Amino acid sequence: MWGWLFCTLALLQLLVVMLSWFVNAMGADRVFSLLSPEGVRWFFSCFTTNICSPVMVWLLLCTIAWGALKGSGLLSAFKGLWRYLIYHDASSRPAFRERLGLMVAAVETIIIFVVMVLLTALPHALLLNAEGGLWYSPFSVSFVPVVCFWLVITSVSFALTTGRVGNIGDITSLLCGAFKSAAPWFVALVLALQLYFSCLFVSGRLM
Repeated sequence: MWGWLFCTLALLQLLVVMLSWFVNAMGADRVFSLLSPEGVRWFFSCFTTNICSPVMVWLLLCTIAWGALKGSGLLSAFKGLWRYLIYHDASSRPAFRERLGLMVAAVETIIIFVVMVLLTALPHALLLNAEGGLWYSPFSVSFVPVVCFWLVITSVSFALTTGRVGNIGDITSLLCGAFKSAAPWFVALVLALQLYFSCLFVSGRLM
């Protein structure tokens, strides 16, 4: 699936390049060619800027958070606790150290939630915008990083409490655990972002 997706994005990029040249050569003033001197300079000089988008940062942070959440065992322990409380499945009851780790994660979650409420709900809170709202504010811009930070903190604390990790090296491996499986997403995102900004350049929205 990934191979077909990569090929499709690459072919669409090539199609945009050729169509922009052809339509521009036919005399369309509002279509800019990627094969023109301006287009070639833009493609090379703005390639890094194009992929340095919030979406790339979000994917990077989500990969770290997912690796910590999955590798720490917090997700599986929470599922077991859920089955035990809802379906009364005794075989799914977490062990003592897992229950202790869940308690630590719950306390940290409450602390982070209270801090975010204090930073957003009070009058003239620090993370509100100039009009006192949450939309287009420091809170909305940092929402994904805050969620990822919460998942990383609770996951690492759970892993330390249960003994799944014992040193800095183990924690580092935990945070990097999902990058191999997430690697195709990064390749696809690079191709998709460049295709998107190429379309914007061709349509004149970046001129």
